[in-house]
Amino acid sequence: MIERPQSVAAGPRPLIVFSTKGGQTDHELYAYLKGGFNDSLKIEFTVYTLDESVSNFEEIEASATFFGPDGTQGVSCEEKPVPMRHWNDLGEGTRAALAVDRVSGSAGAHPLGALSADPHTSSFPQWSGKMGTITKRNSAQDRKSATLDCVISKKWVWHEGPRKRSALLPQINYTSIGDVTDHQRSIKGSVSLSRDSGWILSESYPQGQLQSLTTSQDLVELWNGRLGEKGNLGYLLHSDMLFIQRGTEQNDVRILTVAGIVLGVAGSLVVSAFARVVDLLAARFIGNNNNNLEDDLG
Repeated sequence: MIERPQSVAAGPRPLIVFSTKGGQTDHELYAYLKGGFNDSLKIEFTVYTLDESVSNFEEIEASATFFGPDGTQGVSCEEKPVPMRHWNDLGEGTRAALAVDRVSGSAGAHPLGALSADPHTSSFPQWSGKMGTITKRNSAQDRKSATLDCVISKKWVWHEGPRKRSALLPQINYTSIGDVTDHQRSIKGSVSLSRDSGWILSESYPQGQLQSLTTSQDLVELWNGRLGEKGNLGYLLHSDMLFIQRGTEQNDVRILTVAGIVLGVAGSLVVSAFARVVDLLAARFIGNNNNNLEDDLG
């Protein structure tokens, strides 16, 4: 079971499971998420070897599986639609990652919606192929096969409400194609999301760094299990961002101010009316006492 300390916004979000197999050194997956406001999201996956002494690039098997709210639509990798694969053909490590997500409570992505009850009869977008690894002293431009570029539909990410829009960004998992991890040592990630000038970032988790019309975040790495164990996977705490229309917060202040004035006036009227009642009762009480006194003197 995976854990997450808090959430700005709740709801189903994409789960992307990146799985690998092979190589001679331990690896780190880096996921870079980049997108525009209320637009599709680009995810760039790069596999690094953690052994800086390596002079020859390694070749590994890799797959990227996309579990999303509508199951089938809006996923491409390397500018081509990602083919659908049946549950049984996704790979044992990938299937185990979804099983972990399904029992992870509010920390999980829970991406499948109506399919959630029985994913075993369904098919999902999965890219698979060969990738190379690079060292961190090299640029990904030096070896194109070390990077996989994918795009998911904005419908998988953006949710709209009155004067508000929330971005529920994907959760990224890193595991093995088979049932036991071999060289999957580390996962890192970051987010860069632009916004329109008419909107402001109200809340975010993790806390974002603001640069003009762009918000960036470094994602937190956690692991469920250890290297070499069955079902071991790394994951990035998924990012939430809540945007509101510019001026909305001022309108809210005005509403609260007007409400306060109305309540204040109403309170004054109640106090005034109560005071009037007290005065009338007091006058009546005094009048009755005076009448009783006159009767006694008479």
